[in-house]
Amino acid sequence: MAGKRRVGINADMEALKGQEPRLFLRLPYIDAVVKAGGIPVLLPHVEKISAIEDMLDQVDCLLLTGGKDLDPLSYGAGKHPKTDLAHARRLRFDLALAKAALKRKIPILGICMGMQTLNVAAGGTLLQHIKTRKGGIRHQQFDKAYHPVHKVNIAGETRLARIMGCGSLGVNSTHHQAVGEIAPGFRISATAPDGTIEAIERKGTPLVLGVQWHPERLFNDKRHVRIFEALINPISNAVRHGQIRLRWKS
Repeated sequence: MAGKRRVGINADMEALKGQEPRLFLRLPYIDAVVKAGGIPVLLPHVEKISAIEDMLDQVDCLLLTGGKDLDPLSYGAGKHPKTDLAHARRLRFDLALAKAALKRKIPILGICMGMQTLNVAAGGTLLQHIKTRKGGIRHQQFDKAYHPVHKVNIAGETRLARIMGCGSLGVNSTHHQAVGEIAPGFRISATAPDGTIEAIERKGTPLVLGVQWHPERLFNDKRHVRIFEALINPISNAVRHGQIRLRWKS
């Protein structure tokens, strides 16, 4: 497609008592895509796989958004008492969308639940509840969403390290689940000080990256903007930050 790149964004879904289910999307996702130079395209929860393929025909890359919890049956586990499932229709759609996008090899960014969906769609598992150790970091956001609450350590020689240009970063945190077993073909690109996996990426090109935090709420730190720039306009982003090597380094 000529001109600005179109970014497909999956919506969230809720079913209030006595009302029909409805879609919604938090505005920071939209604002982040626009500020990074993309055109946001909302992807509703269709049931047919053929319709998902038709929607992917209309976009250049994909943003998988956050939400509640995935169904543990999707990665072969029983349900933990703390697991709070997202709407079933969203769960079916998100996994089918992620699998279709991975098969097409288009650029993908997964945020929070979106990162977890990406990992499960590619064959990985999740930890259903993070137990906070005494003196450990917290993974729930008690401050405002645009305040970092802990740091992540970014692994060297990763795509994320080249995008961010730093070895550690302050992030927000609104999750109680995390990536467990890494999907085949992926690697860990960032961890929290307690060892929780905070970012994963697929080997090779194009960009397939998942981050556990919410960079769309942290645009006061320009390093978080780079994540969206890498998804939407990877070549200009690489030139701007002096990143000559765009291919995966084995």
